Amino acid sequence: MGIAFIVGGMLLSKELGRKKLSADIGSTITLIALFGGLLGAKLFDLLENPDEFKSGIFHALFSPAGLTYYGGLIVAILLIYVYVKSKKLSFLRIADAAAPALIIAYGIGRIGCQLAGDGDYGIPTKLPWGMTYAKGTAKPTVELLEYFQRNPGEDSVYHYSEYRMIRVGQDEFVPITKFDESVHLHPAPLYELLYSILIFLFLWSKRKVWDSDVGKLFGVYLILQGLTRFLIEFIRLNPLYYSLSLSQWIGLAAIIVGGVLILRKKNVSADNSIHIQLLTKENCSLCDEMKLVLNAQREQLGFDYEVIKIHERDKWWDAYWDKVPVLMANGKLFAKYKITEEELRTRIGSLRNQSSAENVFVVPE
Repeated sequence: MGIAFIVGGMLLSKELGRKKLSADIGSTITLIALFGGLLGAKLFDLLENPDEFKSGIFHALFSPAGLTYYGGLIVAILLIYVYVKSKKLSFLRIADAAAPALIIAYGIGRIGCQLAGDGDYGIPTKLPWGMTYAKGTAKPTVELLEYFQRNPGEDSVYHYSEYRMIRVGQDEFVPITKFDESVHLHPAPLYELLYSILIFLFLWSKRKVWDSDVGKLFGVYLILQGLTRFLIEFIRLNPLYYSLSLSQWIGLAAIIVGGVLILRKKNVSADNSIHIQLLTKENCSLCDEMKLVLNAQREQLGFDYEVIKIHERDKWWDAYWDKVPVLMANGKLFAKYKITEEELRTRIGSLRNQSSAENVFVVPE
């Protein structure tokens, strides 16, 4: 889990830097995600498995076993939303930056689940890549009791009633049975690691392409993660609520939210977000001055900007080569030559009030 948060934090900081946002924000968000993730994962696990309180309240609350991913994700997102809004930043831009980090961190975390054998494995299988988890912290004999109660026909296939009574060893947790040692199960954590890598590669390849479509990358992440988690729950054994597990219901909700983010009206007012482009060229001292103004205000005003160095034969040259530095806001002319911090605040406020960027007065030469 520690490695997952480190890798996720590094990727988030890298993406925030690319979006011209402070790396310190990434560090703070990672810490919030760590705290909120652990808190939410434990609380949702206790909601799903209230029998854990039978071992005592202290054991139920502080046992490292039993963590529900979606619980951690939901609580972490809520806490991060509050923090981001307190900094007057765009939550969806931050969420887009975090999407690749979220999915790869999830996949890395599943390696730990696989090595620990903590009950995240799947149901019995005859497939050649099935694995045994006799040395895991959660023994299949115990974890799959309900599965064979629901599916009595499977008992004769995997000899559950017979093998569970044959003790073959003992570890620091509980006795090991012949069922634990001999019956192969779906390595569900490895399935999740595989799809996490594939989703990460896809999101990483699209992060620049969808930069101007705020919320789309995060929306696609929610859909893909929700869909894959929904499907993989069919080979796991979790308590059911109206024929589906809690993770499946939350996965369906994630798919709906992701779809809304993608299909929502794509304009500035949809997330009150502004994407600024700074057109520069070689040997431009005014360009450096304008960068200082933008850097001083970007976090407070909640905008991103990218620097584009124009040159002959590109689409910007003929119109702006003699006007650099030029600011474009959401693809429209915003300012040229120079701008003060006060002017920047005023104009962004006007733009957020749905004023047309074409009608904002530029600073005279």
